Amino acid sequence: MTGADRKAAVTPGARYRLEVLLLFVLLVTLALIASRYAWLERLDHLGYDALISQVAPPLDERLVIVAIDQQSLTAGGRWPWPRARQAELLTKILAQKPAAVLLDVVFDTRSEPADDAALAEALATAAPSVVALPVILEAVARFRPAVELLPYPELLAQTDVLGHVHVELDSDSISRGTYLYQGIGEPHWPHLSLALAEQLGEAPQDLPSCAPSLGFSLANQRCLYRMLPFAGPPGTVPAVSAAELLDGSVAPSLLSGKVVFVGLVAAGVADWVTSPVSGEGRPISGVEYNANLYNALAADRLIAPARPLWSVLVCALIAALAAVALPRLPPKGMLALTLLLAALPILLAAGALAFADLYLPLSAALLAVLAAYPYWSWRRHEIAWGYVDQEMARLATIRSAYPLRADPVDVDWPAEGARLASLLALECQALPAPTEIQGLKIRPEERQIEVLLGAAGSLRLGPASAADATPMSDAELALTEGVFADLTDEVLSLPEVPGEGLATRLRSLRQQTRQLERDRTVSAQALEEMSSAVAVLSPLAQVELANGRWLELTGLAPGSFALDRDRSRNDAHPGLDELLPLPVGRTWGDLWRQVAVAREAADFESRLPAGPLLYVSCAPLQVAPAGSWAITLSDVSEITEARDRREEALAFLSHDLRSPIVSVLALVQQPPTGERDQRIAQYARRSLTVSEQFLQLSRLESQPRVELYPLELLAVLDNAIDQVFESARVARVQVAAPGWQGEPEEHLFALGNGELLERAFANLLGNAVKYSDAGQRVRIELQRLDDRVEIAIVDEGLGIPEEDLPHLFDAYFRASEPGLAQRRGSGLGLRFARTVADRHGGTLTVRSQFGVGSTFVFTLPVDDQLAYNED
Repeated sequence: MTGADRKAAVTPGARYRLEVLLLFVLLVTLALIASRYAWLERLDHLGYDALISQVAPPLDERLVIVAIDQQSLTAGGRWPWPRARQAELLTKILAQKPAAVLLDVVFDTRSEPADDAALAEALATAAPSVVALPVILEAVARFRPAVELLPYPELLAQTDVLGHVHVELDSDSISRGTYLYQGIGEPHWPHLSLALAEQLGEAPQDLPSCAPSLGFSLANQRCLYRMLPFAGPPGTVPAVSAAELLDGSVAPSLLSGKVVFVGLVAAGVADWVTSPVSGEGRPISGVEYNANLYNALAADRLIAPARPLWSVLVCALIAALAAVALPRLPPKGMLALTLLLAALPILLAAGALAFADLYLPLSAALLAVLAAYPYWSWRRHEIAWGYVDQEMARLATIRSAYPLRADPVDVDWPAEGARLASLLALECQALPAPTEIQGLKIRPEERQIEVLLGAAGSLRLGPASAADATPMSDAELALTEGVFADLTDEVLSLPEVPGEGLATRLRSLRQQTRQLERDRTVSAQALEEMSSAVAVLSPLAQVELANGRWLELTGLAPGSFALDRDRSRNDAHPGLDELLPLPVGRTWGDLWRQVAVAREAADFESRLPAGPLLYVSCAPLQVAPAGSWAITLSDVSEITEARDRREEALAFLSHDLRSPIVSVLALVQQPPTGERDQRIAQYARRSLTVSEQFLQLSRLESQPRVELYPLELLAVLDNAIDQVFESARVARVQVAAPGWQGEPEEHLFALGNGELLERAFANLLGNAVKYSDAGQRVRIELQRLDDRVEIAIVDEGLGIPEEDLPHLFDAYFRASEPGLAQRRGSGLGLRFARTVADRHGGTLTVRSQFGVGSTFVFTLPVDDQLAYNED
């Protein structure tokens, strides 16, 4: 099977499904690649940042920040403070009996022994408050593995909770979450906020455990990444300055029962990060970040990133909806569905964030939807463009094959149509005076159109002007309005869209379609006005189209079956097989096979019950669907009556006129015969010859076809020579046997009517003998030309004047030359011979020179295969 065959074998439905499948695969692949390489990660983050403030949990009222701010550094000196001052601050805090204290301060190295002891002693008095200290995971030197930095031992012994305080930055340097567990080799350190919440019994109970690491590793292992729903922008968590706490300017019970977070917030020394809720470039301090994490843990509102498979499945589902639904919708529906599908990922992501605490990145699905819309828009445009081209070509082919109407005048309607439209609307001020457009002269003042006809003058359409002698009639005015409407209809019904190629082609298609509709209307009206009954039948003999005359004669309306297929129905209308009997030996089944299947025309005569005699013509339709055929029923009653009268006239000539002539001829030929009797006999023979030739020609011309059968042409020629032998002997003219030009052949076979051919050849030979003088010869020359043969009858007689040659084969024509007057005949013999040649698919021509002789060339088709059929 060739490539063209394989392409043709694919059905449109299969091609459409394959295209949808390929588009689905491409969209899903695009979504996967976009997700895998984080093409739209920033778009996902922007969506998360916009939604996170809407789903933030309320702030726990117990959370308080003791901020080491700029005021504290001014009062206590630059950071780091001596451990003794830090111990003083811690003592002040613990003295107010908070529920817990999280120190976001690193104590991994020793300081002054007295200061370290003071800090450890302050922690020793923390009970019943819970104290949490951070563990730092970092490299102690460049290009060295990370290590875990814990508080110095004396402080570690007094600490209740340990945990890491690291945050994670996304690709845009914004921190939206952190790993709940980290550690060197194993993620054994919980985040400090998580560890404190667990110590206070406020941590979520359904957190999954981390999978154990395989093998020994010095790498920082992390697990359970969670995103923070911040309680608000920076500054949302209430804070008290460490300086105010140290100088006693705050209430002594401010921190009682609180969860206190102690850390740096002063610019230049604090660890600041940018968060989704920072806004206007305001970063959030590390200590407030930890407070927000604790708030989310206590409210069980940490946000978990969705598994990649979930995002892929959702993207695939949305891509499938776009691939399948978009091509089935009209343009407005496509746009609406695209907007809906584009909003669907946003809605799903917002719903997952608000109701399931789930981060579902779906920008890849948005990309798939936005990619599907232009693809299907282009595809639909391409289909429409191709369809318009095909339809225009098809309509052009139909109009060229069946030019029912001439093409309209080629006018630049976009340029001229507006002016004609203005004229139609009687807004004549828009027209200059006068205006000529493609043979139309427009006079806006008189609201007239003058059709310029060249040498034939012109035809005026429109109201009468002052110079007109007679006003226009109502019919002329109606015709004028119709012409105006026809000229401007295209401009008014389909406005021009400048620069839009498809609109221009649709406009051309509309024009061709409207022209074809006009042709169809004209054809339908012409069909309805026909006196003959005409119907178009489907391959199943169902009437598809019929005129009123058909319905009147047969009663078979469109939609009924002309050949009734269900004889069991009592109410079934009689079919053509009952209404129109066929000639003996034929059936309607045979006729249906001949016309609908074999695509051959057929005709016959039949008569409706108690109706006129009909000539039935059945012909296949070549352009219509395969198997369609047309039936025409023509009333030939009057024609038949005229034919009968002609037969009566021929019978009258054959019997009532010929018989008396034959009797007269028999009487005058009895001896003795005088000169008068001989003259009477001459006139009687001439009259008998004329009546015989007239009778033969009339019968031949009244038959549209003659009976043909296999015969041998040389034998027919010999018989014709025998017929003129006696007249040639009397005239002393020699008729030579047939002679070949070129390679001689023993036989010449053809389909013909031997009687008619013999009589035609005899007429030609008789004319040659009649117009030859004594001692001259008449030759018969044969020449084979492929599947035809030329039979030339050549004489040396008087010849034919040149001015008489164009009329030689006209009935009753006789040469005007005086020298030929005594030899002229009835003028029917040559006409008979030409008609015989036409009925056999041949020709008869003449070459002659006056005074030299004439050559009549009779050409006939021959078939050597007929010799085998004869055998």
